[in-house]
Amino acid sequence: MRGRRRWAVVLTVVVVSLLCARGAQAAWGVVTRNSGSSFAAGSIAAPTGLTVAAVASPPSNKLTWTLPPAANRGNGQTVTSSVDGSAYSTIATLSGAAVAATDSPTLGDTLYCYKVTTTWSLWTAPTAASCPAPAAPLAAINAGGGASATYAADTGFSGGSTYSTGSAIDTSLVPNPAPQSVYQTERYGNFTYTVSGLTPNAPYHVRLQEAEIYWSGPGKRSFDVKINGVQVLSGYDIFAATGGQYRAIALTFATTADAGGAIAIQFITLKDNAKVDGIEIL
Repeated sequence: MRGRRRWAVVLTVVVVSLLCARGAQAAWGVVTRNSGSSFAAGSIAAPTGLTVAAVASPPSNKLTWTLPPAANRGNGQTVTSSVDGSAYSTIATLSGAAVAATDSPTLGDTLYCYKVTTTWSLWTAPTAASCPAPAAPLAAINAGGGASATYAADTGFSGGSTYSTGSAIDTSLVPNPAPQSVYQTERYGNFTYTVSGLTPNAPYHVRLQEAEIYWSGPGKRSFDVKINGVQVLSGYDIFAATGGQYRAIALTFATTADAGGAIAIQFITLKDNAKVDGIEIL
């Protein structure tokens, strides 16, 4: 009987010890979880006055902001960017009291939004988003149509014919769409657009604005596109890509101007006719 009592006492002591150890571990976790921070939750302040200024050469956006007082300031800032409505991603991680950053390179006719978040341990405080108006493209052509906003009247083409519609165009697939009139006109057939006056051997982007305004189903039109001899589209079907007639899509491709400072965009018919509604050089 005494042996049983002795073992009962020992078991009780072990259980109590384990419980105390778990309690101490839990308390340690709570106490040390934020041991690197001198702030209580909610006391850290976000930067203010976030401004974005466009720089022409090289194409970039310069960001500046004001930090909160030292008592409410984190130990670093994270700069994030959203491009044409995409999810925010980090473009710079800065330590100390940094108040400026540069996003480079940037593209014309593209919507950039920025946030600056100050951090300390687990606490973060972001600015409101700053979304400056998109910079104008370096060149823009309304294929088969007249001048509209930043788009010049149809120019620089060789070959092809024109067509237009009065139907409204659904631009929900294009984050920063061209004017309706650009999608309502087109050049079709086998043709080439040449944009000159660019910097020789310099990098650029070509953006093609497309909408199927003739056929009412997939498989009716397919075509290839080459930019300065490099194939960028093969067997492209606008209706299949967008899921419907009168629906716009924008396609952007990196390229390099040739030694004469020109970019040639060739449209090659596979079925029915190749076509384009608008062309931008960014």
